[in-house]
Amino acid sequence: MYNKMVLPGGLHNAKPITDEVANIVSSVKAAIEAKTGESYSSFNPIEFATQTVAGVNYFVKVRTQNGCIHVRIYKDLSQTVSVHSVQTGKQITDPIEYF
Repeated sequence: MYNKMVLPGGLHNAKPITDEVANIVSSVKAAIEAKTGESYSSFNPIEFATQTVAGVNYFVKVRTQNGCIHVRIYKDLSQTVSVHSVQTGKQITDPIEYF
């Protein structure tokens, strides 16, 4: 599953969360909560996929007390991180897809 060839600009296969990506997600938790209007007492990133553009898009599956959310985070070439969008109402079994 992790050896699929990816076209330039394509979404890479999902893989288990790394410390680096967990730290990125943690750094924008308040922005994620602002976008969803929720406060997350349980907030655990578990899986992610990336897309290389003029920077990197991180598509992250996060387990919360209400189930799962998918978060799209953009890290630009100057290393500035921002939350692009969030999908709520996801299940743990839902695959990470481009959104």
